[in-house]
Amino acid sequence: MADIKPSAPEKEAPKVQDAPAEVGDLLARAQEKAPSLNAEFVKKHGLSDETLEKLARGELSPPPTIGPVHTADLHYVNGGWQLTPVGVKPEDVGKGAISR
Repeated sequence: MADIKPSAPEKEAPKVQDAPAEVGDLLARAQEKAPSLNAEFVKKHGLSDETLEKLARGELSPPPTIGPVHTADLHYVNGGWQLTPVGVKPEDVGKGAISR
C-alpha cells in the first residue's frame, strides 16, 4: 500500500478589515457601479463615505446621468436620487402648482 501523506493545511482567506478605506479607493470602488461618479460630483452632492460604500456594494442605485444639457438638478435625498427643475429645491417641488 502506498503511504498517504496528509495534505498541507489550506491557507486561510485574508480577512476583510473593518478599517475605513481611503477616500480615493472608496471612490474607485463606487465608480465600478456608477461610472459617472467623480470627486467633484461627490463634493457637490455631499455624499458621505457611508453612501459611497453603499454605492460600491450595490445597495444604492447609481445616480442617473443627466446629460450634457443642464435641464434638471439632481439631488440626493432620503437615500435616493431626485430630479427637480433647475433651481428648485426638493422640498419646494409642487409648491407652485395651481389648484382650482
